[in-house]
Amino acid sequence: MAYTTTTYCTEDQVEQVLGVAFRLSATSNPSTTQAAQFMSAVAAEINTALASNGITVPVTTPAYFLDDVTRLNALGAAAMILQAAFPAREGPGSSTLAASLMLQYRTALKAYRSGEGIPEDSLPSSRALENYFTNANAIGADDVEDAFGAIVDANPIFSMGERF
Repeated sequence: MAYTTTTYCTEDQVEQVLGVAFRLSATSNPSTTQAAQFMSAVAAEINTALASNGITVPVTTPAYFLDDVTRLNALGAAAMILQAAFPAREGPGSSTLAASLMLQYRTALKAYRSGEGIPEDSLPSSRALENYFTNANAIGADDVEDAFGAIVDANPIFSMGERF
């Protein structure tokens, strides 16, 4: 399947994640052409997760967020390459490098989907306010700041059995 999504990472960055476990070439299985398809597929999945949170894709700024997205693209592509190269080493109870990389990739992608892995300054302003009012002021979080920067006392004024 061909993907039209531009990747965030390069082949060299994927090979850095692969280390000595696998070397890409025109004759390797998977080949550099197939690896490019994996990189595009992972980038498309990342873009979908980010776009669902109102992020403009492809990500171009801020640089530190672009670096994280690039790292995640390389991580996911490396996991897919290793799964294609060594399919028999996967399965329940396996602890292969491919499984480890895929777990890291899926965990980070899940955080992007929930909005937790996205920096506040990259979220649309309406989404940032939503996070502030729903997540930040949970009971028991004493280090939460209000809109003016003051620390909010998260302890309830009245206890459960107290009359007011």
